[in-house]
Amino acid sequence: MQSRRSRTSSDLESNQAGPGPQSLGLRSYETQFPADLCMDQVVDKLKLLNYERDFCTPKRHLKPLSRTYFCLPAPMSGQNEQFHYFTSLVSWLLTLSGRPFQPPQQYDDPNLTCTNILSELREAGFAPASFPPTKLRQGHGDAVCSILNALCDLTLELTNFSFQAPVYLAETYVEEAEVDDGAEVTVNEIEDQIAAQSSDEEELYAPLGTSSGGPEAAYRAAEGDGAEAQVDPADWRLEVERVAPRLKITVASNARDWRSHLDDAHKYSGEINSVWPDTQAALGAVQAEVSAALDKLATRERFLNSQCEHLTAEHREAKEHLARLQMQFNLKQDAAAELDNELTNVVKELEDKKNELDERGSNISDSSPVVRIKAAIKSIKTELMQMSVRIGVLQHQLLQVMLAKSQERYTADVDSD
Repeated sequence: MQSRRSRTSSDLESNQAGPGPQSLGLRSYETQFPADLCMDQVVDKLKLLNYERDFCTPKRHLKPLSRTYFCLPAPMSGQNEQFHYFTSLVSWLLTLSGRPFQPPQQYDDPNLTCTNILSELREAGFAPASFPPTKLRQGHGDAVCSILNALCDLTLELTNFSFQAPVYLAETYVEEAEVDDGAEVTVNEIEDQIAAQSSDEEELYAPLGTSSGGPEAAYRAAEGDGAEAQVDPADWRLEVERVAPRLKITVASNARDWRSHLDDAHKYSGEINSVWPDTQAALGAVQAEVSAALDKLATRERFLNSQCEHLTAEHREAKEHLARLQMQFNLKQDAAAELDNELTNVVKELEDKKNELDERGSNISDSSPVVRIKAAIKSIKTELMQMSVRIGVLQHQLLQVMLAKSQERYTADVDSD
């Protein structure tokens, strides 16, 4: 009957919560704690992983985290540093968990980096996120702290780390001494003791001739000599009442005395035996009432189960259908992320082509090259005309030289004849 009740309560809880990631066999990195408490746990778990020694190395130039670093936004000058610290820490934790993940570089797209982190977490066995990747771009907040907390838990689990129960040291308490109420001193007893002490002192210091009469004779002799008490009886009584509580005698009991323990045991045993019959009767009545109530609950539970059996079957089918739709949604979301990355690349290529076309259009509409070509042709024609004149002059000079040489040969032939 108890097992049926626990099974019914668990079914009601699962119906209210819906098909969560645990029902699908996936890890969830979402937490119900606020960011400050979650960040406090993250710092403690990172210390267990020795991140101050292995992560905060001089090569990375990163300092150990404070307990509110990722809870609040950094100043405007430190937001990029906060996001860089988060991505580097995620890369280090994924590497420790057996999934090497390269840390992002300086000029990488932050949106693409956040999408890659969520994709890597899904491949590591985590459920899809309920927040967009732009939440991680801020570098702080609940999403950042929950992801770091989940990665720390995964890393500690893979390193076979387990929390043990705390060990409490036995505390020793000083036993209070028991007060003996019978040892209290009253005002009358104090007066009697003082009177007896004064009488003894008077007998001790009295002359030899006056000791035969006893204390009363000595007191009368003292009165006859003119000795009188200078203290008011009312003041004396008030002073005695004031100091009487301080004269209470306390007897410290020995904690190792077996007789006191035995007496306490007998006393407590007698008290238990005296109240046991009434207590037993009351417990029997409570047991009967609880048994009757449990029987009524079991009967009502069977009736409800028989009445709601078809609703339970419909809910089970709806739950399975929702799980299938959730799986399809996750696949579509992954495809949408890939298409988004592809769209980013296409847009970048399109911008490059537009820039190239703009440069070509500006070069085509520019007439300065034509002007330069016309000027070059004109200068070439001028140079050709000058070269033609020079060639004509050279031909004329060559012709004159040849005519002179032919004239000289003719004159030499005539002279020889």
